[in-house]
Amino acid sequence: MPNILFLPFALLASQLTAAPLSSPTIDQGAIDKRTLSSLIDDTIKDVINNVVNSTNSLETAVLGWSGKVEDTAPILAGSNSLLKAIQTGTAKVSNADDLSLVGLLGILTPTISLNKAVAGVADALIEKKTQADAAGLTAVVLGQLQDQRKAAQSLVDTLLTKLPSLTESLGKILASPSLKSLAEAIDVYSGK
Repeated sequence: MPNILFLPFALLASQLTAAPLSSPTIDQGAIDKRTLSSLIDDTIKDVINNVVNSTNSLETAVLGWSGKVEDTAPILAGSNSLLKAIQTGTAKVSNADDLSLVGLLGILTPTISLNKAVAGVADALIEKKTQADAAGLTAVVLGQLQDQRKAAQSLVDTLLTKLPSLTESLGKILASPSLKSLAEAIDVYSGK
């Protein structure tokens, strides 16, 4: 009989029953390797950064334009590249994961950079309006701007669907400077 009384104690003290009671082991190295950025889907941030880069390239081309028709190839290439970046980016954003609040914070800086870049290229185009008129290119520039604004609005609308539910108004506020800059350039080129 003494063996029967000993059995529960033996089970309790065995490795099989004691293991779940021990504290879990944590590989500290694995935790250190995880950074905040690894917890965020960078798709949306990458799209915005790509549009910023394309916008900056277009601004450089506009600022370097001599005013001659034969020198417009870099501007047209830059404009087409920007339009493609926006359209391709919209498709990527559409397929991206929704943003968390942390993800939203991750796109604030790129969004501010985008607003500055769009304002820069819009201002450069406005400064070149007289030269565009003289070269007979006003309608071409206006058409490009309108296409870009339409694509930009589509990108914004798609981005807004990826934001956390209570932050849509913040998203609209963050996007408004870029859309406003495009609208101002369109107004200038349309003679308003």
